[in-house]
Amino acid sequence: MSNSKFKLTGENTNLARVAQMILGPCANVLRDVLRKEISPSNLETKVRAYIAKTKKPLINQHQERLVYSKDYLKFDVTLLYFLLRNMCSIQPHSNKWGNNPHPGDRSVSGNIERIRLIRNEYGHNSERSISDIDFKIKYKYIKGIVRELENYLGSSTKYQDEVKELKTCTMDPTQSEKNIKELLDLNEKIKDISGDVEEMRKIALPWNLKVIYEKDVLKWKEDDSFFVETHNFQAMLDKVRQQPFVTFVGVPGSGKTATARHIAILLHEKDGYEILPTRDINNIEMYCDPRNPQVFVIDDVLGVFGFDMKELEKLTNYRDRLNEPTMPKTKVLMTCREVVFKHEAFSGSILSNKKQVVQLHSEENALNDQDKYDLFAKYNLDKDLLSADTLSKISKSFPYLCKLFSRKEELGHYGQQFFISPVPCIMELLDIMKIRNKIHYASLVLLMTNQNSLSEKKINKDDTTYFREMKFQVLKRCKVDPTTCSFYFIDALTEMEGTYTEQSQSEFKFIHDSMLEIIAFNFGRHFPELILQYMDSDYIANYIKPGTYKCRKRKREEDELEQSVNAKENSDTVASEEYVHDLCIKLQESHYHLLADRLFEDIHRGELFNVFENEALKHPLVLQKFLDVMKSKPYSELFTLFLSALKKEVKRGKKSKKKKFHSKCYKLLMNSKWNDEDGDLYTCVRAIYWVIFYGHNQVLQFIIDQIKENTNTVNDLFQTLFNIRSDDFCTTVQGTDCNKRNESDIDENSSGRCDVSEDESWSDLCSEKSVQSFGTEPVFIEKRRLLNLSCYSGDLLTFQTLLPYCDKNVLLSESWGQIYDDYYDDDNYDDDDEEEEEEEEEEEDEEDWNISDPPIVVANENITSSKDYLLIVAC
Repeated sequence: MSNSKFKLTGENTNLARVAQMILGPCANVLRDVLRKEISPSNLETKVRAYIAKTKKPLINQHQERLVYSKDYLKFDVTLLYFLLRNMCSIQPHSNKWGNNPHPGDRSVSGNIERIRLIRNEYGHNSERSISDIDFKIKYKYIKGIVRELENYLGSSTKYQDEVKELKTCTMDPTQSEKNIKELLDLNEKIKDISGDVEEMRKIALPWNLKVIYEKDVLKWKEDDSFFVETHNFQAMLDKVRQQPFVTFVGVPGSGKTATARHIAILLHEKDGYEILPTRDINNIEMYCDPRNPQVFVIDDVLGVFGFDMKELEKLTNYRDRLNEPTMPKTKVLMTCREVVFKHEAFSGSILSNKKQVVQLHSEENALNDQDKYDLFAKYNLDKDLLSADTLSKISKSFPYLCKLFSRKEELGHYGQQFFISPVPCIMELLDIMKIRNKIHYASLVLLMTNQNSLSEKKINKDDTTYFREMKFQVLKRCKVDPTTCSFYFIDALTEMEGTYTEQSQSEFKFIHDSMLEIIAFNFGRHFPELILQYMDSDYIANYIKPGTYKCRKRKREEDELEQSVNAKENSDTVASEEYVHDLCIKLQESHYHLLADRLFEDIHRGELFNVFENEALKHPLVLQKFLDVMKSKPYSELFTLFLSALKKEVKRGKKSKKKKFHSKCYKLLMNSKWNDEDGDLYTCVRAIYWVIFYGHNQVLQFIIDQIKENTNTVNDLFQTLFNIRSDDFCTTVQGTDCNKRNESDIDENSSGRCDVSEDESWSDLCSEKSVQSFGTEPVFIEKRRLLNLSCYSGDLLTFQTLLPYCDKNVLLSESWGQIYDDYYDDDNYDDDDEEEEEEEEEEEDEEDWNISDPPIVVANENITSSKDYLLIVAC
C-alpha cells in the first residue's frame, strides 16, 4: 500500500486518531483490566485448563504463542477480549457476551464489549475516513468507555488523558498509516480465526492431544532410522493392509513396538494416515474420524507385567469398533507380550484369531541370520561378534540388545555373551554402578519406586509425605546423603538417556519396561521391604515369590559385592548362576509378614484379583501370616472389607496362571443387575466372592467362624444390597431384627449382626430407594452364587466349607435361572459368530456352560476328580 494513498487530510486524520485511540488507550486499559484479573504468571495455567475443558481452542496458534509468552503488551484487542470473557470472573452484561450492550449498561463487561464492537466496526469497514461530526461523537464515546474502566481499576486518568491528547495532537503520517492499516487488517484476521475454528470443529482429535501425538511420532521417526525390514516384513505389512486390526506378539525387546510404529509411519507417509499413539482402547471410539483414515497404536494392550483382565473386558466391549471401524480404512495396531499372549484367558478372545496376529518368534517371522547381520550393521556393530555358533543361541530380545550394546561402551567387555544371556551382564553393571556411581544408581531406583515416572518438578517439590518418605528410604539404602540436591539426580538420569532412561514431556521413564524389572530385581533382592511398600500391586502379584532358600546376610553380601567389583570389571566371564533369570524376588521367611500386610492393604485398595489370584497366598507360611493379620482386626473391619459392598472400583489384575477366566464367571463376581422399575444399574461387589472363587478355603473358614462368633448366625455371609429386605433372613438369638442393626451397634464383644457398608447401613440405603421391590431378592440366589463360585474354584474344601449353610434346594434347584435372567443382561456375552474358524469353535466348546446351572451341575464340570464328585453327591 503506497504512502500517497494515506496522505493525511482532515477526514483520514480523524480515522488515524480513532485508530490510535483503539490501539493505544483502549487496548492498554483492557490490558490493565486483564492484569487485575489474572497475573501474567498464572495466565498459561488458566488458558490450558480452559482448553482442556472445552476440548478445542478458540484462538489460533499465533495467539496461543503470545499467551504463553506472558507479555500483555503484545496482546491485541481481539485476544484481550477473548481472555477477559473466558478466563476471568467478570460477570456478563445484561445482553450477554457477544451482543450489543444496553445503552444504560455501564458494567465492566459492557465497556469491554463496546471496545470490541468499535474495533470490529472499522475492521469490517472499507472507508478510510471519518467526518468531523462523526469523529466528535466517536471521541466522546471512546473517552466515556475509558473513563469508566479506569474508575473500575481505581487508577489515575492516564488513559483518558491520552484520548484527550489524541483529539488535537499533531499526527505523524508514517505512524498514522501504520495504525490505519492495522485497524483495517482486522477483517482478514477475523476470517483467519473463523477458518481455524471451523477447521477445528471438523477434527475428531482434540488439538492439545494432536500436539502431544505429533511430538511422540516425531520421536518415533528418529528411532525408526534404526529399523530393519526383516525377511518377512512385507507379509506383516500385507496382513495390516488386509485386516482392521493386528496384534504384534513377542518377548520384551523383540521389536514388536518398533514394528508396529514403523508400519504406522509407512501408512502415514504413503497413504496419508493420521497416527494416534493412544494408551486406551476407549480412544478408538472417542477420536475415530469418519472421514479420514487413521492408525491407532496401542502398546501392551493386555498388560505390561502380566495379563490384565480389565483390558480384555474393554476389548470385548469394543469388538464391533475393532472389526468394523467407522472409517473402513482405519487400522488398530497393538502389541502384546508373549507371556500375556500365552495366558489361557487370551485363548478364544477377540485377539486370538491367527489372521490378525503377528508372532515375531514364529517360524515364518523369527529373525534369520541375515536379519541379525543387518541389525548389527544398522547399529555399526562388529559382525565378527556373531559367530555361527552364537547366531543359533542369540536371545529373542536381540533388536533391543543391539540398541543397548551400541550405546553403552561398558557392555563391549562382555562381547557375544551379552547377546546370549544379557540379564547377568546388566546386573553386573548395576552392581558396579551402586558402588562407583551411587547417585546414578539411586536415581534409577527412585524412578523404579515412583512407578516409572520422575521429573525435576516432582523431585524438587517433594509435595507429598509419601514421596518424601520414599525418597529418604531409597537414598538411605543406596548410601546417598538424603540432603543431596535434586539436580544431581536429574543430571544422572539425563546422562543415562538412551541406555537406561528416556525423557518425554519433561518426564523420565525407563527406556524399556524390562529395564524397570531388572532394576527392581537388582535392588529388591537386597531390600524387599521397600519393594513391598512402594511397588504397585501388579508388580507384587507377578514378581514377589516366597523363597525356598536362605540368603546370605545383607551386610556380608554388600561387603563381598564391593570387594568383587574390580574383579568383575576385569573378568571375561559372566557369573550367571548368581542371578535369577525370571527376575522374581524370592522372599525370606522373615519378610512373609510384610507380604501379608501388603496383601491385606491391597484388598482395601480394591486389588482383589492381584491378591486372591496370587499363588503366594496359598503358601502355608504366607497364609498363616495373612490369617494372623486378619485375627488382629476387629469384626467390624473384617465385615466392611470382606462382606459389605465395596466402595472402590475393583481393579482387575494382570496375572492368572491357572484359570481360564470366563466372562460369565466375571459376571458372577461383579454381581450387577438392572432394575426395571427405575431403570438403574445396581452393583454389589464383595471381596468374599474372590476368596471363594480362588479357593482360599482357610480364609473362608476363618471369616465364617468370625461371623458366627460375633452374630450367632451366618446371615452376614449371604446378605447383600439386593436381599437386605428379604423375609428369608432369621433373627438373632436375642430376638432382635437382623435387618435393623447399624455398624455402630457392634463392638468386639457384640454378638449382634452388622448389615452395613463402610459409610451407611444397607437397610438405611434401601429405605432411601423409591423402588419398593429393591432389596427383596430371595437369599437363596446369593447362596447359589457363592456355591457356584466355589465350584468354579475347583477346590473341594471350599465347596465343602460352604455346603453346610446351603440346603438341598440351593444345591439342586434349577429355578434360579428364570430369576437370574430377569435380573441380568447377557447381551455383551453372546457366542462368537458361526463364521469363526474351527479351532476357535473348539475353544468355545470348552466354555459351554450356563451361569444359572445348579451347583451340582457346576461341580460336575469343574471339580473333575471322580472321587471328589462322589464326595459332593454324598454331601
